[in-house]
Formats: sequence, structure tokens, C-alpha cells
Amino acid sequence: MNSVKILRLSLAAVILLLALPAFRFAASANPSSSAHIPTGLGPFIEIWDDNVDNKLPVVAYNPQFGEYMVVWSTVQGTYTTDVWARRVHAGGFLDTWFNVDSSPAVKYEKPAIAYSPLQQEYLVVFTDNTTPTEANLYARTFSWNGGNRSAQLDVDVSTYSQDNAAIAYNGLENEFLIVYESKTASGSIDVIGRRYRLSDHTLLPPVTLTSSSAGQYRFDPAVAYNPARNNYFITYPFEDSVNLTDIVAGRWASFDLVNLGTEVNIISDTVIAYIEPAIAVGPDEYLVAVSTVDYIYGRLVGGDGVPIGPSTGFPLPSVPVTGYYRRPGVGYQGSSTYLVTWSLYDSSTPQETDIFGQYVDAGTGSLIGPNILVDPSPHYQGYPSIACTPNGACLVAYEHNPTAYPGGDIDIRGRMVFLFKIYLPVVEK
Repeated sequence: MNSVKILRLSLAAVILLLALPAFRFAASANPSSSAHIPTGLGPFIEIWDDNVDNKLPVVAYNPQFGEYMVVWSTVQGTYTTDVWARRVHAGGFLDTWFNVDSSPAVKYEKPAIAYSPLQQEYLVVFTDNTTPTEANLYARTFSWNGGNRSAQLDVDVSTYSQDNAAIAYNGLENEFLIVYESKTASGSIDVIGRRYRLSDHTLLPPVTLTSSSAGQYRFDPAVAYNPARNNYFITYPFEDSVNLTDIVAGRWASFDLVNLGTEVNIISDTVIAYIEPAIAVGPDEYLVAVSTVDYIYGRLVGGDGVPIGPSTGFPLPSVPVTGYYRRPGVGYQGSSTYLVTWSLYDSSTPQETDIFGQYVDAGTGSLIGPNILVDPSPHYQGYPSIACTPNGACLVAYEHNPTAYPGGDIDIRGRMVFLFKIYLPVVEK
């Protein structure tokens, strides 16, 4: 008998969808690299549709129940803004919705969310922007299905303004880290961290993660947790009006915030202003993405907190389109692949804003395939947020106005983006 021979077929491939099989659709016509096919797109999901404005959605993934939680703010009137949430299953169908927090004549805005599988609880942090000159931060926890909502937590209600919170979950310690910007008496802006311990539902004292001198502004932070080292990496724009520098900076912090790494320049250019950073953790590394309004740039940072590659980073759109690029989101899809999303206002087509995406290879920062057109619908789609499963499926949630913009009202829409891979079949004889 002949020995076992393994024949690798070169003219055929089996395309395996690394996601839940609830959707059936064809992959896009985008050409692929030798390792990946970008991309599979699910149908549009109308997460919330009413006759008022709904803004700035954020999303977290629940691995135990195979679903996502989408949270956003709803403008109920001139003086009142609420925070709402809705469950979206990985198969794309909608589940229950509920109010996270509301109060008459109070503006609760800019939510951030993270999930604890161990505790089966979400933490949502949001800003009270009722007083234009002094914002405060509050939070609530609730169980995986929206029940057992906690009392309102005072994250930071100290003098001056606290704003633009982000959250990461630490599974080893079973706690959340909340990071946010805090204005000082001199007008400078610091980045503060505060741990929320789930074992006894305690907010631990705030810790200054960055300290700014007069004329310096470290603001709008993003944070990711690295289980390989049990620490965090925090990134933020850093404007120095005294020394005339404008960079994207960052530093690592130990799980207990006792040890802080040296502040590093992640992306820097003498003529570019950076805003709206986003971050995701990969295999003992991070991908940081940031908007310059005219473009989206990214750079990898090693697990040791040392940036990788050129200090200018790399432009993310593989096929540039003239317009204004805003609000990047980053998710790690597993299989050594990140997905970065953003909204693009097309200046050649007035009142047209669409959602784009781009795959990025972990370890190298190489772009994989061309841009992904997540939502090219007429009129306005903006401010995407992203959460991914370990098997390649991501939910992108974003603002959506189906009528002429400005005008009409803004709803919350979503779409699943799936990562495909090609495997050559093995035939044994």
C-alpha cells in the first residue's frame, strides 16, 4: 500500500467564515491579500429609530451570551439628554432595550462601556454636561441583560471639568479602569485613572496618570488592558502651547496604577493636530489610531509600551478619499488582524458622510486589502464604535440619518463585519 500522501490543491479553496452562522451572504468584491479576504458584511441593523437625535453610540461584547450591548445618548429636549442601551445578538437580531440613566433638565452624554464576564455586569460611565463650564462624571452598573441597575456612582464631581471617559476591563483582577480628562485650576488638562473593584463594588481613589503644566493639555484618553502583562496602556493627544508641540502620547500603567511607564510619543508631526484616539490590544501589543480630520493614522505599540516603526505612524486608508476623517474605532478580531473604522465626510459630495473600515495586520502594521465600505447609504453616517469577538466578527454601531443632513433626526444603526480566511483543503489518499 502506498504511504499517505497529502495533496494540497492550488486551484480551489475553502472559505471558512470565522463567526456565528446566522447571516448568509457573499463576501465583498474587494481583492484580498494572500492570507485574508476582506470582508463579509451583514445586513444593516436598525438599533434605534425614533423622532429625536441619538448620538455617540458605544458597544461592548458579551462572550458568555454571544451578544453586544450598545449604549448611546438621546436628546429629549433642549435641557435633557438621557442614556439608553440595547442588546444586539451576534446573529444580528435585536433584543431588549432600557434606560441607563436620566434626570429632568440634566444632560447625560458621551457614554463609555465595558463588560465583566466574571461578574456578568456592565459598567457605563457618562458625562453630565448640564453646566457648560463644569462637566462631571457618573456611572452605573447593570447585569448582562440590563437588570439590577445600580445606584448612580460619582466617578468624579470635583471642581472644574471632568470629561471624555474610557473604560477597560481587567479579567485577572475582576475590575474596571476608568480613565478621563480633568481640567486643573491653571486651565491645563490631566488624565486621571480610577479603578472600580467588582468584588465589593468599590470605586478606589483617583490617580493622576499624567500631570500637565500650564499651557499643556492631555485630553480625550483611550485605554486598553493587556492580559499578557496584567497592565494597561493609556493613549491621549498632547498639546503643548508653550513648546508648540502636538503629538499622540501614551504610557503603560500597572494594574494597581502604582507603577507608571515613561510617557512616549506614539505619533508626532510638527504640522498635524491629533484628536479622538482609539486603541485595541492584540497579541501583547496595541494598535493606536487617531484622527487628524484630514486622515486617520495608526501605529503599533509593543506590550512593553515602546512604539514600533516610524514616529509618523502609517496612514490607514489604503485608498485615500478626499474629505474629513473622524472618530476612529479599533477592534482586534483575532487571527492576527485588527479592524479600524472611521467616518468620512466626502467634500466632493455635500451632505454625504459614510462609514469605512480597514484591516491591519498585527505585528507588522501592514494594511490588508483596500478600504471596506461599511455603510455607503445616502446622507449621514458618523461616529462609529466597534467591538469584536475572538473569532472575527465585529459589530460596528454608529449614528445614522436617513434623510438630508443637517435636518431630520439621527438614529443608531449597526452592521456586522466578518473576517474571512482562506484555507487550502487537505486531501488524504
